[in-house]
Amino acid sequence: MEKFALGFMVLHVGQMCNLRCKDCCNFVPYAPPESRRYPVEKIISDLETVFTVVGRIDNLQIQGGEPFIYSDLAKLVGYLGACREIVNIYIATNGMKVPDDEILHICSINNVSIRISNYPQNRKNLESFVSKARSHRVSLNMYDFSSGDSFWKDLGNINEITRTVDNQVVSERFKNCDFRGCLTLADGEFHRCGRGVNASKVLGFTPAPGDCVKVRDNPCFRNDFITYVAYPQFETACRYCNGTHGKSIPAAEQL
Repeated sequence: MEKFALGFMVLHVGQMCNLRCKDCCNFVPYAPPESRRYPVEKIISDLETVFTVVGRIDNLQIQGGEPFIYSDLAKLVGYLGACREIVNIYIATNGMKVPDDEILHICSINNVSIRISNYPQNRKNLESFVSKARSHRVSLNMYDFSSGDSFWKDLGNINEITRTVDNQVVSERFKNCDFRGCLTLADGEFHRCGRGVNASKVLGFTPAPGDCVKVRDNPCFRNDFITYVAYPQFETACRYCNGTHGKSIPAAEQL
């Protein structure tokens, strides 16, 4: 059966983080305890299902929470590195935890790059992080967020967020969103972006049937997934988001 390619995909390992960012776009500090860590066996099983439909992923980005506090990161990276379907692998980190030698070695032999978010909090660790990663010949790059200027965009603080009812407004917001291409696999579901993963759990709304694609125990996965990717539309979480073209705010302010 014919397979198709993805240019970019995000893989979440859980919602556990060593920062508590007040304006976290993915609501990580507010996520329910049961979502803090996704079992690596289930992540791998989900990917095996995905590979029945997807024959190539140009860029796969591992995210958390914070991936470097995920206990099975080495096992996951080893698995991903052996997947012929994946071309490039990146780990997105806040830079607060300097990785140990084992995971850096595994990143090196699997040609996995590390993307460090440019947060004020990580600068005391940055020299140690960079030095250690380079000693293992792991490629690094600093990330200044979608703004490109080290500021976040105000997507909507959990205490101030409002629901947008107008479909045309939400559709236009989604059309222009910098994150609309961040197809995200988390805990057996695909969402349009990481915000959609936690939004209904944190804000208490009922998701619409087409908001995500179930990977596990879904006999219609192939058709559901192809339709979801080929015809992108906003999900309910987008009604509770300001989009990425609003005001800028300081990055990673803590609760």
